[in-house]
Amino acid sequence: MTVRTHPWRFVAIVMMAGAMITPAQAATHRRHKKPPACPPARYVVRGAPLIPAAPSALYAVVVQDQEVGIDSDCPLSKGRVTPTTQGTQVFGKWASCGPLEGVRLHALTGSVCNTLVGVLRARRYPARQFVATRSRCGDGIVDVGAGEQCDVLQGCAPPAPCIRCRCKAPPPSTSTTSTSTTTTTTFAVP
Repeated sequence: MTVRTHPWRFVAIVMMAGAMITPAQAATHRRHKKPPACPPARYVVRGAPLIPAAPSALYAVVVQDQEVGIDSDCPLSKGRVTPTTQGTQVFGKWASCGPLEGVRLHALTGSVCNTLVGVLRARRYPARQFVATRSRCGDGIVDVGAGEQCDVLQGCAPPAPCIRCRCKAPPPSTSTTSTSTTTTTTFAVP
């Protein structure tokens, strides 16, 4: 006896078999899935400044969505921010930054987006490798570009305390002063 299968049933069976994923295929798919890109952040560069003869003592690489900048010397401009399995790749280029021309920055964040390791290249300037850490309140660095006025125990004039990286006015004095009044009465004798 021959079992007859309608053509549409055969197609459905083949499609269902192709849609099934084995556990090994699922594990491979998870390993190759790219993580999301790091959120917008400022990465403070440690050591020598990235741009020579610059007045700023603190430099930060700024990454915002698909824009990259280096504080005021290299303004935010369209770059390339690409998530990978090793971290987020950051690429930026500018016609000029301060005294440098033909500037290119290529860097990679750590897997948890707290560090940025990279190199800055420019025409007639030796390549400058750098390591930067994500700027955040409480890291011990006053990052004015991030809106910080102080950090930990530095940056505020005494007696103003540093609270959440902002200098707060000292609380008003609660001491009270009392005044006394003395009344003198004189009597006239007739």
